[in-house]
Amino acid sequence: MLPYNQFIDIHCHPTMKPYGKSFRRNGTSRGQSPNPRNKTSLWNYDPPTIADKLINNIASLTKFRQSDFTSSVTGETGIMFVCLYPPEQGFFKTKLGNTLSDLALDLVTGLGKPRINYLQANCDYFKDLCNEYDFLISHQSKIVRVKKKHVTYKILQSPADLSQHTLLADKTIFVVITIEGAHSFFTGWDAENKRPTDSDANILANIDKVKSWEHRPLFISLAHHFYNGLCGHSISMDKFLRKFIDQDYGTDFGITPLGGKVIHKLLDKDPKRVLIDVKHMNLKNRYRYYDILKNDYGRENIPVIVSHGAVNGFKNDSGSTNFPDAPGLFYKRDINFYDDELVRIARSGGLFGIQIDERRIASNIVIWGLKGKLRTRQILFNWSKLVWNQMEHIAKVLDKAGLPP
Repeated sequence: MLPYNQFIDIHCHPTMKPYGKSFRRNGTSRGQSPNPRNKTSLWNYDPPTIADKLINNIASLTKFRQSDFTSSVTGETGIMFVCLYPPEQGFFKTKLGNTLSDLALDLVTGLGKPRINYLQANCDYFKDLCNEYDFLISHQSKIVRVKKKHVTYKILQSPADLSQHTLLADKTIFVVITIEGAHSFFTGWDAENKRPTDSDANILANIDKVKSWEHRPLFISLAHHFYNGLCGHSISMDKFLRKFIDQDYGTDFGITPLGGKVIHKLLDKDPKRVLIDVKHMNLKNRYRYYDILKNDYGRENIPVIVSHGAVNGFKNDSGSTNFPDAPGLFYKRDINFYDDELVRIARSGGLFGIQIDERRIASNIVIWGLKGKLRTRQILFNWSKLVWNQMEHIAKVLDKAGLPP
């Protein structure tokens, strides 16, 4: 098993930048490099510059790598839930026009122009998903040398794997695969009418293919940043970014008949069940999903997953609260979760991962109150307090409901 001081990161994208950098001008990937100094390696270390941090603060876009494996080794991470994600076209078809959009997106995402050009034209999300999966698994168990250590990574297939460290490596990172966005199962997308062009049968067949992977995902989110023909999503982008990218369409839509089929196909135990991550679903659809679990799977108590979420401090969407200080502490939009949802998740034996983006875990008033600190220790204390506020609120909610806090 893992040493007691090893961390588990349950939502990260270490493949996104290196996979993007692997693209040639002809739209194909040249694969992962065995050299950790190469930008196509998952071990490539790319710390943020001042300009990178500025872009991140203004536009909420991250050019630097946040979860490369070298940083994870340094940070004593033992298990990483690596999230595969074929980026949606809506993110790369902006109001700036293609030429200016290419330059801007390359500047702020760091994916490289060949990858951006591919994504702007790509309607086959499923192919991109499978290629990213192949990119990840191609170098597992291969030993590289970083920070004067011999290190490797291994895809977890069972808890027993945790005790089977590679003897030739000083450190092994264990990987659990997840997927963000069920648009990943589409082989065609109609951008004008915002719907998949696949037949329902083809989409469901693609789900079966993923469930049959040697390293199948543990959970998949139904929604992500844009409407996908399956269910409505929550607003996830800041106002600045939404001036250039249209995220509003579909935010008030419910779960479609196809969305219902996808939910049941993922939860089907044949060949094996894949859990559903409710992050990014709008509130209406989260409640609808809870009803599906109750009505169709009532005897099973299927775990509810939130891979990277936050609380908003309200008891439910009525706007009432059991804790008067909470509304002033937290971000109030319904991309964040209500107290009654926290109770549902706990009772299901589920998982709630607290994200560490300050714009989601704290109100603007609280964030502005932390500005201007100069001493490093004080800065770290203040920012960590934002995460503690989330943990404290969840504990209070569960305690009030008679559940272990």
